[in-house]
Amino acid sequence: MTRFKFRLQPLLMVRESTRDRMRVELAQAHEALRTVEQKQAELQQEQTEMRNALQNALRPGALPVDRILSLQRYQASLQIQQHGLEHQRKQVEQEMELRRQRLTEADREVRVLEKLREKQQLRHAEEESRQEAQEMNEVALQRHHRAEVSP
Repeated sequence: MTRFKFRLQPLLMVRESTRDRMRVELAQAHEALRTVEQKQAELQQEQTEMRNALQNALRPGALPVDRILSLQRYQASLQIQQHGLEHQRKQVEQEMELRRQRLTEADREVRVLEKLREKQQLRHAEEESRQEAQEMNEVALQRHHRAEVSP
């Protein structure tokens, strides 16, 4: 009996490697999104604290006007940072979707080759069985023929 050898095994290995790399890249994009979301949460907390400080500062006689203006500028700076993080989050989400699509395609390519390998293995096993049955039939015919010739 001959051992089954999948001729496209090197290609399958390359495709599996590509799929694994795509998984890593998608995981990196997920991590990038978590980082941006964490920064947004921290910035949101800082904005809340700033609003509270500004409300307290706006009470008559609480703080000098220049300190209030400084707090307002800082609050505006935080809002700009928040908009920048929102833009960054959207870009990361788009990149994640692109990487997810690439992973899906790479996974599909691997599955196609795996199915082909399975079909070829099955055909190989069937052919081996057929040849074995044919050999058994030939041996049986030879024995039968010898038994008829030898009295």
